[in-house]
Amino acid sequence: MRAFGRSDIPFVRLDSSPDSFFYEKPRLAQHLDTTALSQIEDLSLRLLPKGARILDRMSSLTSQIATDLEPERVTGLGMNGEELAANGLLAERVVQDLKSESRMRAASLQLSNAG
Repeated sequence: MRAFGRSDIPFVRLDSSPDSFFYEKPRLAQHLDTTALSQIEDLSLRLLPKGARILDRMSSLTSQIATDLEPERVTGLGMNGEELAANGLLAERVVQDLKSESRMRAASLQLSNAG
């Protein structure tokens, strides 16, 4: 283990408490750094067609979907309702912790295929 809470093993959790504890209170802040945001937006442009129906599984105050994509509809899945409510890109909002409830509640969801 290195200083500042960084690990030599990628994706190791330093805090084993349930995610719901962290997301209990709205943070109303960007959860990713600018490099990660840029890479995810670029990836969405390469993989998703314009006018797509998208499920944003990392949704919060913002979505990491390139605005040039002009999606038909974006459904946001996140863990804090107040953060999802502040995201103006979302047409539908689902508050759910997929780690504790892995089956999505939005059974009628129709999405575009990225392939």
